[in-house]
Amino acid sequence: MTSPMHIRSAFLIWTGWLLLSLFLQAGPEIFRDLLQTGQQTLIAPVLELLATRMQFDSALISQSSPADTVRESLLLENREYVRMIAELRNENSQLRQSAPRQEEVPTEPLTVWNVIPARIIGQRGDRLSESLQLLVSLGTEQGMTPGELALSGPGLLIDQGAGQGISPDQLLTAGRALYGRIVRVGSQTSLVQPVTDPDFRMAVRIVRRSRLGPVQGPGGILAGTGSGCRLDEVSATEAVAAGDDVYTDRLVSPGTHPIYCGRIIDAQAEAGENHWTIHVAPVHTGTNFPAKLSILSAELNSVRIPQSAAPGERHSR
Repeated sequence: MTSPMHIRSAFLIWTGWLLLSLFLQAGPEIFRDLLQTGQQTLIAPVLELLATRMQFDSALISQSSPADTVRESLLLENREYVRMIAELRNENSQLRQSAPRQEEVPTEPLTVWNVIPARIIGQRGDRLSESLQLLVSLGTEQGMTPGELALSGPGLLIDQGAGQGISPDQLLTAGRALYGRIVRVGSQTSLVQPVTDPDFRMAVRIVRRSRLGPVQGPGGILAGTGSGCRLDEVSATEAVAAGDDVYTDRLVSPGTHPIYCGRIIDAQAEAGENHWTIHVAPVHTGTNFPAKLSILSAELNSVRIPQSAAPGERHSR
């Protein structure tokens, strides 16, 4: 396609050439000789070059399109962006090298659980009962003598004691659920108080389920009732519902890891009452005796504090 500018240029050149030819034809003979010489040596090549240029421009115009122009512009912008990104990466690398390095924050917990396996070897009755006899897994090889007392008081007797590093108030689990706590420790045996014992008390916290995951609720006191448990000291203004789970409070849990206690089966708040009346079904009742128990204790994490470190070094950390 020929542009209007090229058409106008060609028209003016051809018009000028026609006028010049008429003038020379009508003039003296000397001008006619000049006309023939100029046509052969100058004007004819110029006109031929003009025609060739018009054909070349027409071909370029026919091949190009607005899409090609836009694409070329985008390619130029893309090259500029690539150059800017390379400069920014170089500056970022230089800043990282010049910035002071910060010490890595330890991700391991400071304390971890230490689990000691134990077995129930008997059950102690009331102190006034004289007919109850027990069979323990210790004998003369461990230094036991006739008439030696093991422990007194009601509860379950397990085969771990002070010789294995057991101390009062340590918690016991059966599986992943709370079973009770150690109330008395002998040299080789200990007395366990189950969660259903009427004298059992433990700080706990309600955890309810939601679409976003577990939600921590109010705290309270888990108390044994002989056959089950109840949850005391939960304000009537708190949100409580049957089906909520109960876990030990982090403040009383070994290594701050909550332990599952049971599930709320009934919750009522009478008009004028300040606290909920809540009944909890524990995982383990006082009538079932698991074959194995786990005694839990917290100890310093060797990853955070190596055991070979000196006491002064441990304290400074």
